[in-house]
Amino acid sequence: MYLTGDNSGRTVDLLETGTASARAGRISDWYLANVLLSRGDIDAARRRLRGLAFVGDWVGRQSQSLLDQLASAPAGEPANPVIIG
Repeated sequence: MYLTGDNSGRTVDLLETGTASARAGRISDWYLANVLLSRGDIDAARRRLRGLAFVGDWVGRQSQSLLDQLASAPAGEPANPVIIG
């Protein structure tokens, strides 16, 4: 759903459920942060990204990159989520 641009409440619910899985949780959390960004919920996305950025894996690096972009974006400018396709 995320890759098709569906950022509905149903997608958020699905991704939040996926974050409970230890194995897929970090990826689901990263996708959820991107969906939240696309919906304009910047604070919730930042919280998710901060929880992921401390680990040096791919998810952590991508999360830190998005946090850096959010920090340097002018106020009121929407963030551009990273879409993997």
